[in-house]
Amino acid sequence: MKTITCFDISEPVLHISSGKFTAGKHWQHKHMYHNGNFEIIIMIKGTIYLQVDETHYTVHEGEIFALPPYHHLHGYKESPEGTQYFWFHFFSKPNGLKTIELKSPDDRQIESLFRKDQAVLPLQYKLPTLDKVFIVANQILDVAKTHYFTSMAVDYLLTTLLIELSQEYFESISNIPISAEEARIDEIKEWIRANLSEKLKVSEVADAFTLNPHYLVRKFSSRKPAKRLSSTSTN
Repeated sequence: MKTITCFDISEPVLHISSGKFTAGKHWQHKHMYHNGNFEIIIMIKGTIYLQVDETHYTVHEGEIFALPPYHHLHGYKESPEGTQYFWFHFFSKPNGLKTIELKSPDDRQIESLFRKDQAVLPLQYKLPTLDKVFIVANQILDVAKTHYFTSMAVDYLLTTLLIELSQEYFESISNIPISAEEARIDEIKEWIRANLSEKLKVSEVADAFTLNPHYLVRKFSSRKPAKRLSSTSTN
């Protein structure tokens, strides 16, 4: 049996609370009841021992625990001192959450659940890397404690986190190999997004990655996001 939750992301989720917790000595998770709200736990280090209703789970470093609403949760065993994790509580839009129990799941069956307006997460899984997730998680905590003129800022960031977690899960089950070159191109794209300005030049991007500007233009010439880049000056 595998629990899968589908999130309607056509609108942002509603952030309730979030934080980064570090366990002291003799700590175990207190009892909680998720009355309509969803919780995501992202393990940074250590281990937590969770009982959901009558079932025990052990959540290790690098794992995600995505608990749907209307469940009792508490720790059934003490965690090691220094155990650390991010936690996020939120509501989805009305009728925007669907939990599915798959008796004999296969990857193709789960892949079919992914849509452009629907994120998908299992109850528990391990991420190959947490770098991107950590960046977004820390942004959420920073924005949540800052007095923005609208609370939607943190709602959109939390929705971005859901999409990132869902994308990581999709890649883990789709078995689509990512070449070193594709990974490099993705890294360059992220740098461009972070440094985009009207005066950004190919030469500046090439210098940042120790590449030849003409080589960079050739690599991006067939990619839509790079059309603007290829038309900028290399001087």
